[in-house]
Amino acid sequence: PGVQQFAQRMKDAIMAAHDTIIAAPRAVQVVQAKKHGRVAPFKEGDFVYLSTKNISLP
Repeated sequence: PGVQQFAQRMKDAIMAAHDTIIAAPRAVQVVQAKKHGRVAPFKEGDFVYLSTKNISLP
């Protein structure tokens, strides 16, 4: 039982470290976007047109 508990704790620690490593670049990206970002000219619920110029449709 002691070995299984230890193995589970190590697995949990590795998973937590992995999640942190994956999330870190996104957090930096969000901070940078907020520093240099601009307010969108539209708000939630507004209708907008999207260009499909660079989208490959079937």
